Amino acid sequence: MREASVTRIAADLSFFFLIFNLFSPAVPEARVLLAFLAACVLFGFLSIRPGKALLRFFATLPPLLLLLAASAPATAVAVGAGWLYFTVMFTADRAGMQPWVYRKAFLIMAAAAAFACLLVSAALLFRVTAPGTVFLFSALFCLLGLHTLRAMRMGTTTDVGWKLYSILELILPAVLAGLIGAGLFRLFRLAGAVFEFLFTPFAYLIRWLNELLTSVFRSLSINTTIQEINDIVPPEAVNAPAQGPAPVSEEAAQVSIWLNAHPVPWKSLALALLFVAAAVVLILYLVRSRRVQNNAGNDLFEQRFQVFRKRRIRPAARDNAESIRSIYQDYLNVLQRRGREIRVSSTSKEITPEGSADEQRLRQLYLIARYGDGSKITSEEVTAARDCLERIRERA
Repeated sequence: MREASVTRIAADLSFFFLIFNLFSPAVPEARVLLAFLAACVLFGFLSIRPGKALLRFFATLPPLLLLLAASAPATAVAVGAGWLYFTVMFTADRAGMQPWVYRKAFLIMAAAAAFACLLVSAALLFRVTAPGTVFLFSALFCLLGLHTLRAMRMGTTTDVGWKLYSILELILPAVLAGLIGAGLFRLFRLAGAVFEFLFTPFAYLIRWLNELLTSVFRSLSINTTIQEINDIVPPEAVNAPAQGPAPVSEEAAQVSIWLNAHPVPWKSLALALLFVAAAVVLILYLVRSRRVQNNAGNDLFEQRFQVFRKRRIRPAARDNAESIRSIYQDYLNVLQRRGREIRVSSTSKEITPEGSADEQRLRQLYLIARYGDGSKITSEEVTAARDCLERIRERA
């Protein structure tokens, strides 16, 4: 799918920028890099349309103008290297990639981006200067990469509404998680002031009781009678010099000085352990989720809003789109009975890479029924899909 190549190149550039920010001696200008990414996406969609390489090259030239906006040498180097990769990939028509190949590459780059974020987080916790823009480009890389994977998985061109829906579905959970995290951080930060405000009346009450009891005991009579002294303290004990602390060895003194100069960062250690525990829990969850998907069987075919579905008698289709999706499910069952291995992650394009004309026609109708406007599907198309399925069964 040619449209997916645009967001794939943009995701690669985001990954390059986060690595460049991490290791560059001078931090580049983030606003220039973000403008360059936006220009690459805009002119990338224009670059995939011409058939001639020279026209594609001219379509990739406008993002290079952002070199004029770079005031720092590091920014100019990052923009120049990014534009060179951008123009070579589109001019040579090498921006496309198979879905399963990019899936592996995305997982490797996502792991590297997560590790870079952990490095920057650890540096900031220990008050070491680190580029915070790594978090920004990591988020952009994940967003663009996930959108690319979804576009490759669909294997067909979608309208603007579906693209916006797909992007919002990826952005909104991350934004909500960020807002909740910021709110909790703000709440914990203000917790001390809140507790101080709540317990101030009790503190004043304790202080008032203390002053009251002190005044009461002062008003009582004090026994001033002279008591007979029986024990006589020798003058040596009275005039004895005060004993100082025990002498400390030089090694112990050096250890004490080092400990005073390097206190144990308990808060930072606790946060680091929290990050490690969260990473372990996430890895265990992903491993378990992967195992459950692999053992789910062949009951999961192209499901979007639900993951697991029990076998049951399908109800009558409510409209033409559901009828075509029901026919496509029957087609998958036919392939399964013929010995075709269909995995949970298999796409319709992977299931029917070079099928017959009936299979290709049925796949096209299914993609329209699932990702397009189902209300525009006619009963004639439903009949055509059913005839394709019957001919496939006869050949089977």
